[in-house]
Amino acid sequence: MEEITLTGGTLLPTNKVGSGAASPSNSNNAATLQQQQQLQQQQQQLLQQQRLQQFMMQQQQQHAQGHSHGHSHSHGHQHNHGAASGGACCANHAPAPVGPRIALKEAPADLVRNQSPEELVKALRILTKMGDYTLMTDIVQAWKEFKGADWVEHEGLPKDADDEGHTLLHWAAKRTDDLRFVQFWARYIPLDVRTKDATAMTALHWAATEPNSFAILQYLLTTTPSGSGSKEGDPVNTTTTTTTTTPQQLLHARDASGCTPLLLAAQHGHVETVAYLVHQHHARLDDLDDSGDSATHWAAYKGSAAVLGLLAYYEKQQADTGTLSMLQRPDAYGQTPLHLAALRGHSSACQYIMRHIAGPRNQHAKDVMHLLTLKDKNGRTPYDLAMHKKKPHTAAVLQQAQRGFAWITSRSGAGSMIPRNQQDAKLLVQTLLVDWLCNAHQWRQWMGIPTGVDDPMDVAPSFPNYYVKAQILANIWFTYSVYIPLFNLGQGVMWDCTVFHIVQAFLTMTIIFTLYKTQTTNPGRLDDSCPEIGHWRKLYGETLASYADTTDADAKQIKPQLCHTCHIARPTRSKHDRSTGACVLLFDHNCPFVGNTIGLYNYKWFFMFLVALTWYLVNHTILLCIYASRQGKNLSLLTLGLGIYFAVHILMAGAMLIYHTQLTLGNMTTNEHMNVQRYDYFWTKSNSNTSTSEGGVPRKFRNPFHRGLIGNFVDRFQPSHSSYMLPEQQESLLSGAGGDERRGLEMV
Repeated sequence: MEEITLTGGTLLPTNKVGSGAASPSNSNNAATLQQQQQLQQQQQQLLQQQRLQQFMMQQQQQHAQGHSHGHSHSHGHQHNHGAASGGACCANHAPAPVGPRIALKEAPADLVRNQSPEELVKALRILTKMGDYTLMTDIVQAWKEFKGADWVEHEGLPKDADDEGHTLLHWAAKRTDDLRFVQFWARYIPLDVRTKDATAMTALHWAATEPNSFAILQYLLTTTPSGSGSKEGDPVNTTTTTTTTTPQQLLHARDASGCTPLLLAAQHGHVETVAYLVHQHHARLDDLDDSGDSATHWAAYKGSAAVLGLLAYYEKQQADTGTLSMLQRPDAYGQTPLHLAALRGHSSACQYIMRHIAGPRNQHAKDVMHLLTLKDKNGRTPYDLAMHKKKPHTAAVLQQAQRGFAWITSRSGAGSMIPRNQQDAKLLVQTLLVDWLCNAHQWRQWMGIPTGVDDPMDVAPSFPNYYVKAQILANIWFTYSVYIPLFNLGQGVMWDCTVFHIVQAFLTMTIIFTLYKTQTTNPGRLDDSCPEIGHWRKLYGETLASYADTTDADAKQIKPQLCHTCHIARPTRSKHDRSTGACVLLFDHNCPFVGNTIGLYNYKWFFMFLVALTWYLVNHTILLCIYASRQGKNLSLLTLGLGIYFAVHILMAGAMLIYHTQLTLGNMTTNEHMNVQRYDYFWTKSNSNTSTSEGGVPRKFRNPFHRGLIGNFVDRFQPSHSSYMLPEQQESLLSGAGGDERRGLEMV
């Protein structure tokens, strides 16, 4: 990191050039050298000034982009929130760029004596934006000793906005690396002061746009600021200017575009910030900006299914019966969140909105049909907007959903899926032909071919599973038509291979049974069917509440990962599966060949399926060689080709079996093996030179779930909560679970 020496508003290089004395015998050369050194020093000083100015300009531009949250829907109206360009407002507000390290050329006491108050104010502004807190307070303290504390606090410290209209409290709200900046400037600047630019935001608005700003949010929303110059914890000094805004008023303060901090957090996709504001401080979900957009509308426009899920979860808890959901509420331009997600091409968000509104078993299919056919003030449905914005993948998803929900709606209350009249028959044929057989998007999705670049696939492909089942049936047909020709007994040449035939029949039944168990067994979804789901939901709320706890001794410990779609704290080794829409215990992978996600409770069936399939193909290859040798020249090329085609599958099945045998022996999952660097529970600090390192921190791999080769096999085939929880987590779970839940923890 580059180091810049700061003397008030003057930047000087840290390392002096040519500091040695000139030789007396060569005074002319010495003078020339001194001039060159002075010129070089001036050039370096100018260069460092330019670098600092460039960094400050980048920081200000980033701030402007992060807070100019206007966007253009480009279909007849604009939601202008302070940006004339109509750019993408929902881009993530990236952390402030790493600036140069600020150092002082002279001691703070000398600095305040040699520099003007204007230069000192400039220095404090620079240090607040990107400097060290201790260095800033040293200058302030030296200034107080030199000029007097009363004058510095009332006249010297910069409390007004800078040339860009921002106070130092606003810039301090962006310093998520050090809460002390906000604590310091909040003593001198009212919390409700707004920027003088076009956005008119408070410091809380600025903090809401930054990731991991929980401590700052907590301080701004729970601290009653004292008077000017007071210390933390001092009583309010009513003789000075203080804010009269309550924390709730600050939480729901609207900027120039009508956005509250919650709306800004949703715009920037900060799901943890949204969760914290709603869960901890009860931010209102029905707050709307000047365009009638709520946080839900902005989350849909952003395409954040996690934020959508979180808001829908809290809305369900807070809303009265019969209240129109935010997912169904149009804004001032007649657009619902589904419209906004469609025009941006967020297929995942569209699918989530439709699934959530439809409910279990599509109980509210009519509500989804209403949204799909609802036209905004420009006469466009969500499908029309997707087509207008050239989002073919999203348009195909919406068109398919519209036909599907139309069929479901037409059959509601009929008690049968058989068409009742000509109109129903026409709709059924149209759905089957247009949305299935003649739909390129559906075929690509069915085959597992990526359907678009806007969103990842949220639906597991079906073709691999049908392919496996077709191969099983084809192998059965081949066995009893070639090796054991039951319908032409006279052509059988392998009746003496009884052992091989018995093994083949046994393995066939084993394959069918294990495939059925793998596909139908709950892999360990963390939903209402999970006995300890109450514990993980409770831990979810406790973790949210602990985000801003800066005094708790455990605050710096690693907190559990949260899933804002399932609204739970994810247990160790679990992961959210987009295909099933739920978190899965001991998530291994989603396997399209068996048609299910592989997790805690069906991994043993999946492993046995691989064992049976591999040995079946080995036995098939042996039988094929015997059959080919006995047939000789009478061997049909078609029969040989089919036999080789079936035998080739041993390469894939055998490779999968070897790989999962290695994983089982090491007690690891596919997900963990592929992403081992991401999971901290596999790594311990080490001073060894041979250990791996990440971010410069030496680490050594250690699997806390390793129980020896035999113990690992037993652990995977007899799963329990100890398979995915560390000892201290097990104790916490058992202490918080009731008797019924404790008995259910060992459920397989």
